[in-house]
Amino acid sequence: MKPITVYAAFNRSFGAVGNTVAWATAPWEWKLKPSNWDRLKEIPSHARIGFILEDGREVFFEAREFKKQGIQGPLLESKVEEWKREDPRRWTRKYFFDFDQEAVDEMFNECRDKVGKWEYSMSQNFGVWLNRLTGIRLPRTTSRVNCSEFVAYILEPNFPIGWRDDKTLDEIAPIDLEYFIWDQI
Repeated sequence: MKPITVYAAFNRSFGAVGNTVAWATAPWEWKLKPSNWDRLKEIPSHARIGFILEDGREVFFEAREFKKQGIQGPLLESKVEEWKREDPRRWTRKYFFDFDQEAVDEMFNECRDKVGKWEYSMSQNFGVWLNRLTGIRLPRTTSRVNCSEFVAYILEPNFPIGWRDDKTLDEIAPIDLEYFIWDQI
């Protein structure tokens, strides 16, 4: 199983959690004007990191509260396609990176090394939302992670986001990471 390229991907679900993530992380100007509320469907509710393998398969890793495992993968990208078909409102976007093979291998191996080792933190998600609403800062931690923090961590240092420096990714949401990537590529 050898990866040849890497991508960051973002999903949108429309259940209670997906809608809460979208509303809590949306820009204030969208929230304050009912005429902008339709734009909430454009905001991602989840992030994952994926790899195209040399045999053509696509796999991904993600941080999710599923059986309390935290980091999961590699999972087949076809599972995301099946998930999308269950609800026509769901979507996914991918951003491919042009990293050298050594960097791709390193990121893939780091993902595999983190499977089952980092705790996924639903309470951290609530903290991110609280931070958005009130500005209260979250304490930095490396023992628990949310989905966008995991993707940002794996992309560092090949795609500098600031996780290992001064910016705390404990407060990063999928929309933040997607906007950052969007601005850089």
